Amino acid sequence: MRAETFLLKLNDIIQSGQAIEVPLGSNRGPLIDKILKTAGAALGSPWCASYLFYGAMETGLYKKSELPKNPAAVYQWYRFFDDRNLVTSDVRKVKRGDLGFWLDSKTKKGHIWAIVELKKVPIVSALFPKLGWWMRTQEGNANSEDGSREGIKALKKWRQVTAKTKFILFSEY
Repeated sequence: MRAETFLLKLNDIIQSGQAIEVPLGSNRGPLIDKILKTAGAALGSPWCASYLFYGAMETGLYKKSELPKNPAAVYQWYRFFDDRNLVTSDVRKVKRGDLGFWLDSKTKKGHIWAIVELKKVPIVSALFPKLGWWMRTQEGNANSEDGSREGIKALKKWRQVTAKTKFILFSEY
């Protein structure tokens, strides 16, 4: 229930078209600044994790104490949920409403997103250029070209599950 409401709230933010950087590439904009402030992050910071925190807070179903203390950092999401045994690399355990992320172990920087749908692709196509597992995501600070952490808006996209992809079983929390 909470995970579904969370996804609907993230979708509302995407559909509003207001979660876009002004100017592009600045990590700033009226709604982006509000998202960053809600997560306690400095204005102009990368905002993928802050976007998820903002969406969770906007549902009214989560308390700040139920989420990472520094919700603007992907590493803090990882640590918080790993301490609760809710982090996995096994895509078969993942459900709609869970979170996916990648994290550089040296810099502790990464990117995080909400998962709307999982699909095992048996045939290569224009939409799915590689075989394997793919995720339909809702993510902030994203772009449609690559999987980097430097984007310009909140959007939905297809993202391939790779060896560095990990998951937070947020729907079980």
